[in-house]
Amino acid sequence: MKLLPNYGKTGQNKHTLTWQVGEECVQAEFCDQIHGSAYSPTNELLLVLTGLEGKNTSDKLHGLRRSGEKIFEVSEPEGYSFYYLSSHIYHETAVVCVSKGNTLDWFFSIDPSSGELKPLNRAY
Repeated sequence: MKLLPNYGKTGQNKHTLTWQVGEECVQAEFCDQIHGSAYSPTNELLLVLTGLEGKNTSDKLHGLRRSGEKIFEVSEPEGYSFYYLSSHIYHETAVVCVSKGNTLDWFFSIDPSSGELKPLNRAY
C-alpha cells in the first residue's frame, strides 16, 4: 500500500496539523513550519516533515499515531536534507532527501516504530 500524501489540514500559521479520527478532531503542534505530511494505512502512522520557514527542505521527521501520540522525531541524515515523503517499491514509508554536497536525491526507508532511516537508492 502507498502513503496517502498531504494528510490532514495545516493551520494558518503552518505549525499546526489537524485531522479526523472517526468523530474526533485531533491536532498536533510543531515548533517549526510544516512542510509535508503523509499517512501510512498499513502502519497506522502519520509522518510530518518540519523545518524553518522559507526553506524548501526540512530538517525534522516526526512520526505520530492517529491519536496524536508522538512515536519518534528524527533529524535529517548527515549530509542530506529531507525533501518529501514518498513510498518506495519495497518500503511503504520512505522519504526522499537531497544531498547538501551535490545534486543527487536519495531514498531512505523509515522504520515505522523508531524512525530509523536507512539509505535505499537514488531517487530520480
